[in-house]
Amino acid sequence: MTVIKEDFSEVTCKNAIESLEKHQIAWSRVSEVSDAASHPALRNFPGMLPDGTVIDMPLPAGHERFPAGAVPSLGQHTEQIMREFAN
Repeated sequence: MTVIKEDFSEVTCKNAIESLEKHQIAWSRVSEVSDAASHPALRNFPGMLPDGTVIDMPLPAGHERFPAGAVPSLGQHTEQIMREFAN
């Protein structure tokens, strides 16, 4: 264990990641909960609450930015959905 610690004590996280990616080696790092808000996979986009308030919302995985309308209010589409599934 001491040998590994000595060998890697001078390597920065950035350099380690660059080397692992260069050699196509899968990697992951242990993060803190506070790191989640700045994770690149959690890009935000402006969303809208039913009352018109604009808030930042996480972009759904695998999607690029898209125009987001207001979040429907509770029950707003119930009748339409019930008619659609009644057939």
